[in-house]
Amino acid sequence: MRFFLSLLFSINALLASNIISHNIYERSDRVDIMLLFDSPFDGKITKKEDSSSTILILQNAIIDKKITEKINSKIVQNLSLTPYKNQTFVEIDSKNQFEVSASKTVDNFGLRLRIKPKNGIKDDNLLASKIASNKYTTKQDSSDITTAFIKVVSVLLLLVVILYFLKNWITNRANSTSWLFSNQSTKKQNIKILNQRALDTKNRIALIKFKEHSYLVILGSSNILLDKFKNDEIDEKEFENILHDNTQKLDQFFKSKVDKLNIYKNRASKDS
Repeated sequence: MRFFLSLLFSINALLASNIISHNIYERSDRVDIMLLFDSPFDGKITKKEDSSSTILILQNAIIDKKITEKINSKIVQNLSLTPYKNQTFVEIDSKNQFEVSASKTVDNFGLRLRIKPKNGIKDDNLLASKIASNKYTTKQDSSDITTAFIKVVSVLLLLVVILYFLKNWITNRANSTSWLFSNQSTKKQNIKILNQRALDTKNRIALIKFKEHSYLVILGSSNILLDKFKNDEIDEKEFENILHDNTQKLDQFFKSKVDKLNIYKNRASKDS
């Protein structure tokens, strides 16, 4: 009879799954215990409870030796795995009431035991720490928003000042006069351009009326007075005649430009 009982236990041991590792994962709202087996676990799980602990009995699950773990959690404080024949007792100790749920992995090589409090955890220190953290975060966020607002306002004020001086500079430049007239006379007298003609990209010839006279000038890179007339009405045809009469002076002006360009090219070629 004893032989048959021993043989029966040996067969059960061969069919049982061995627990090869265990891991404990602590979270703020739960504790997970992960068991890994060397073969698919197909045993049943039963539960026994008393006032301070809960024991889960894993049928057809074998562990080599007893394992005891201390857990720094508000949910679970102690955990032990105890072998008994072809079973493993999983004992869970806690000061608070909790509930346990079990789930297998898809291949049945793993078993997760999830432990959660029944009515949640009341931790005054943790609650006070969260409140203080929220206050600090609120103050910090408010300070960051104030600093960013001050920076934006400062940049906008700086842009306003720059635009103001830029506007004044452009206005003064637009109101500036040529070498022919002083600033004082420009403000008091009316200067009128009667006619003008472009000579090249940088110079133009213009007939300017000022007071009782008209002036034929070259404006641009060089400001040159070509001729002076009594202030009579001058139409387009007369302006063409004036340009024709000053052809020699215009030729000299362009010749001087060509001569200056040749001198520059000769110097450049010598330097190279």
